[in-house]
Amino acid sequence: MDTETQWMRIEDLKVEEPFVSLFEIDPDNLKAIEKDMIRHGYRSAFPITVWERIVIDGHARLQAVKDLVSGKTLERLNQQLQAVNDRIVLRKKKQERKDKRREKKGRPPLQMPKSFIEAFDEDQRKELAALIEILEKDGVQEFESVPIVEKSFGTEREAVEYAIQEKKKTHK
Repeated sequence: MDTETQWMRIEDLKVEEPFVSLFEIDPDNLKAIEKDMIRHGYRSAFPITVWERIVIDGHARLQAVKDLVSGKTLERLNQQLQAVNDRIVLRKKKQERKDKRREKKGRPPLQMPKSFIEAFDEDQRKELAALIEILEKDGVQEFESVPIVEKSFGTEREAVEYAIQEKKKTHK
């Protein structure tokens, strides 16, 4: 039933019913897959399973690749980075206003340690900036093809049953 893993261009793959709607793509899982792909490339240990060029398993991985190639991921990462930067700037301005009020009353400004949230934001900012740098530097050409495993089934029903069994294995 299985053949060797091979590479196929993403535009040659078809996403069709009933496979596309068998299982929803979890947005958090999609983001995690994208981050992993940015850092490590597409790992051939996780091929997309196809039947007659129709994706039957691996829709989230395929969507992650499409988002990377289209630039959606880079745009989203830039938006997240800007939102984190904006929160940090607002927090600093708020602290400065408090310090000015204290100064007017003759009190010294508070030297508060970074809050847990601000420290997290700085870590998040560094991570997002690193991911953006990798994407901008390396580009996304490597994602235009993905590893696939071609399966042969007698009927669509057999393919659907296979896809359901694979999802049950991953959701245990």
